[in-house]
Order: sequence, then structure tokens, then C-alpha cells
Amino acid sequence: MKKFPLFLIVLSIVSCFFACVRDDDEPTVTSKAISRLYVSTSDYDGSSGNNYNNVFVISPADSSVFPPANIDSIYAFTSSARGGRFIHYTPFSNGLIFQGSQNSPVYIDTAVQMMTVSNTGVLRNTGKLGNRNFNNVKGLGYTIVNSGTLSENFLLMLNADSLSVIDKPTSKGSSRIVNPRFHMLLDYNPWGINISERDVFVSSFANVNKPSATNGIVVYKNLTSKFVENRADSILKDYARFDLTIAGAKNVRGLSYSKANDILVVTDYEGEGNSSKGRVMIFTKFSQYTSSGIITPDRIITSAGLKQPLDVAIDTRVDGKFIYVADPIAKLVFRFLITDEGDVTPNQQINLFGRSPVSLSLDSRAPTVF
Repeated sequence: MKKFPLFLIVLSIVSCFFACVRDDDEPTVTSKAISRLYVSTSDYDGSSGNNYNNVFVISPADSSVFPPANIDSIYAFTSSARGGRFIHYTPFSNGLIFQGSQNSPVYIDTAVQMMTVSNTGVLRNTGKLGNRNFNNVKGLGYTIVNSGTLSENFLLMLNADSLSVIDKPTSKGSSRIVNPRFHMLLDYNPWGINISERDVFVSSFANVNKPSATNGIVVYKNLTSKFVENRADSILKDYARFDLTIAGAKNVRGLSYSKANDILVVTDYEGEGNSSKGRVMIFTKFSQYTSSGIITPDRIITSAGLKQPLDVAIDTRVDGKFIYVADPIAKLVFRFLITDEGDVTPNQQINLFGRSPVSLSLDSRAPTVF
């Protein structure tokens, strides 16, 4: 009988052991955290033939240096918008960006542009959602609503006096007219929008046309669930709403909410032009507000450089550290600490080649273990 050397027997046993290791004994793999800030700038001059970059991507946005290397490392992109306005990123559908236009009287652009985003943050124009009524597009928000076995996706869009809801926006990316599936007339001046699960927050401000409007936040509870109900018409009426007036607010603009930390941040300013003074108001334990009333910020950030902060984005992760602010008068994007209070120096700031930043959208995701 032929004998096998001892080392071959041992090798056979070891090989068999590793071949039989269960899947749950395999090493875990952890993806990298993502902190990517999308900035929309408003500059546009069609008469000169200049096709300005109007979307800038700062990644990673939470590095100790902002931007991470130098100004030339920032990814700049030119969308089809004739001067960018509100911008919104969503990780759904493998990464999408929606961007409105300034839609000035000289350069009419009644459309919301759509772009795809690669895993590395590279953008590509893919279409637009056009309608002549989209002439003053403000806040944008994208959501997916699940109802039983049904799952539908919607784009929420604020105009001057209405909230429009477009169903299946990714299947309508063309130059043809797009009609909202639902709409809601507003009795206030809207600016920014935030979707938290099925609740919707809208920042509101008063002006000469609507002097009695809320200067604060309008909260719609469970609003997005209404989108998948059977309806006889397209007008949204049966919803729960309450208004939160911010004490001392002058010109409320952008808002951003972190559900993980239950913090709402809102921008405000007073004055005009270079003489204006801006601030960032911070509300902790925001979910405690369940009915209309006057609310007071728990903390306020001011800074010598803040002029007219039009938009804000908070890092929504549990361990998020930063708040980002877009200020077109200062022509800067500021970064503050979430813990900041009072007249402070920004943690970091950046000038995007002299462009005017008007809107922000932050993609902040913790590492995923799989």
C-alpha cells in the first residue's frame, strides 16, 4: 500500500478546513464614509457666450482642510441651467441631482435640470423637467413612498406660491412639458424644503405681498403618504399643518434637518447688499414642536463674513461635525461647527473662483459594513 508523506496529509486537512468555512466567518468589508458637498452657483451671461460652471463638488467636505487639497482639486461642472439656483442630491436611483434655474427675465429657463452622479462624484446631464409654470423654482426634494407592495418616487418643488409634486421624475427627463401629479397652493412665501421620512418642512418668510405670512417654518405631518392615496383630483387639501414663527427672524431662507441628532438649522439675515448681516439659527430637539407657536433658537451663529446666507446644509450623521452655508453676497461657502455659538470665526471657508453660491446639498453617509 502506497504511503503519503505526513506534510501532504496535513496540507489536505488544512485545505479542507478553509474550503468548508461558512460565509458568516468571512472577513467583513466596510465601505468608506462619504461627505460630498454640491454647490449651485447663479452666475450666467448668455450674451457673452460664456458657459459658466454652475455646480461645484467638494469632496471630502469634512476634511481638516476645506477644500481637501487646493482650489484646483474641486470638481466643477456645467449643467444646462441658465444660472443655477436650488440644488438637491438624492442617493436614490444610484445618485441623482436636480437643479433649478435663476430664470431671469432675460434668460427664461422654466425647467428643472437632472444629472446623474457616479460613485466618485462625477456628474452627467441627463434631461430636464419643463413646464412654463416652473418660473420661480425654489426648494427641491426627492422621496420614495412605500405603501404596501407599492413604491413610488416623487420630486417636490416649491414655486412662488405653490408646492408641486411630480411622480416618477426620472422617467420624464426630456424637453417635453411635465405636469405635476399633485399641487398645493400656499398662503405664504416659501424658500427651502426638507423631507424627513414622511414629514415635510418648508421655510417661510413674510414680505410686502404677504406681510402676515409666517417668518419661520411650516410643518406638514405625514404629507408624503398622501401622494399614494386614491384621489379624485390633483389638489392636495386634507393634510395636517402647523406654523412655527421664529422669534426675531427677519428674512428666513434655507433650512436643513438632522433626524439622527434632532437638530434643525435655519439661515436668516437683515439689511441689503454688503451692509446686510446674516446668521444661522440652531434648534435642538426640534421634534418637540407639535403645534403652531413661536419658537426661539437654542443657539445662534454670527460671523463678520456672513452677509445674506441663502442656504444651509447640516451633516446628518450621528457623529456629524459641520454646518455648511452658502452666501452669494460674500461669494463664499462657510463651514461652521455644529457646536458653534455667537460671533465666531468660520471653521473653514472657500471662494469658488468668484462665483455666487446660492444653494447647497450635502451627501453625508456613514461607512456601511457588509
